[in-house]
Amino acid sequence: MKKILLLAGVATALFATESNAFEINPYLSGKVTYSHAMHNITFVNASGAQHAKFNDNIFGGNVAVGVKMMNMIRTEIEFGMKQNAEKSIFGSGNAEVSNKALMFNAYYDMPFWGKIVPYIGGGLGMSFLEAKNHDENASFSNKATKFTWQIGGGIAYSFTENWAIDAGYRYSDAGEFKDSNYGEEIKAKAKYHEFMLGVRYTF
Repeated sequence: MKKILLLAGVATALFATESNAFEINPYLSGKVTYSHAMHNITFVNASGAQHAKFNDNIFGGNVAVGVKMMNMIRTEIEFGMKQNAEKSIFGSGNAEVSNKALMFNAYYDMPFWGKIVPYIGGGLGMSFLEAKNHDENASFSNKATKFTWQIGGGIAYSFTENWAIDAGYRYSDAGEFKDSNYGEEIKAKAKYHEFMLGVRYTF
């Protein structure tokens, strides 16, 4: 009888350990972002090509819903928006780029220092871009959906059992998009250095 009770106790302990190891916890997060946008522009017409550095510092935000597995792996769906980046280019023109993105992200948490948890991660998804250029001769407006990738890391601090403050950095690249009109063409790149600060609630 004692052996049976002992085996039952061991089995219960093993089952509890396995359940904890494969525990899945959903979470919600929201972040404020500050980005250094790099939209280098090339304008091509009959006179040749002109190049302009189009850099701007912009605010934005994103929200995400995800799950945390085995206390170390997180996956999420994220939607983000950025302020329009604007700059005067080529003397008489004014360029503007807007960006909304839908991303699938994965993170590896390193829960080795108690409430302080560094992490690394990356994501793939789509950016919904719109570029505008206005000058005294022509006006361009073009929308494009572009494949986007990003990579980065950060650190989270759990100030309660469910709530954590999250600070991070990532680099994202949405490639190049272009538009043409009346024999003229404009190309723009969409790359960002992004700093983020927000909160995460784990259920």
